[in-house]
Formats: sequence, structure tokens, C-alpha cells
Amino acid sequence: MLKDPDQRYTIRGEVGRGGMGAVFKVRDASLGRHLAMKLIRLEGDEDSTPQNAVDPRVLERFLEE
Repeated sequence: MLKDPDQRYTIRGEVGRGGMGAVFKVRDASLGRHLAMKLIRLEGDEDSTPQNAVDPRVLERFLEE
């Protein structure tokens, strides 16, 4: 479990992954419940670590998915 007291979401584990992203089970401290959160996976990014720069075309495809 990853926890940062300054963050709203606590990652509880990975649910699955596909070509565009990885889905995580998270705890939303504000809502007080569990949610699914999908993070974009960049090419060569095996651990799904978020990065600052994403090609706008890739981001658009991710959002449509």
C-alpha cells in the first residue's frame, strides 16, 4: 500500500493492465470509499509510473478508451 498524507488517493493494488494503461484499486480519502483509477502507460514504462510529458494524440486515445 502506498500512502502520502498530502494525497487524496492511496493505491491499494493493481487490478490489471492493457495496451494503454494500468488500472489500480485506490482508496479515495475525500469520498471515503474505494475506486478504480486508470493511469496511462507510456511505451517502455513497465511500472506505470506517471510522467509529465504525454503526446497529445496518445492522451486523446487514452481518454477515448
